[in-house]
Amino acid sequence: MFVNGKELSLTTLQNPSLSGLLQHLGVKETTVAIEHNGEIIERGGWENIVLQAKDRIEVIKFVGGG
Repeated sequence: MFVNGKELSLTTLQNPSLSGLLQHLGVKETTVAIEHNGEIIERGGWENIVLQAKDRIEVIKFVGGG
């Protein structure tokens, strides 16, 4: 699969879900939005998405500023 344009093997994930991906990346769930194959996925559904080798994921981090 591809995460933010970089290839990542599913075998590196202990849990092949969007939540598991964030755990693998060391990213807090409260600081990001996730696009899965072109569709924004609501936070409550992240655990239910089982990742596949052909998936394209974009993890968008929130940035504060002023």
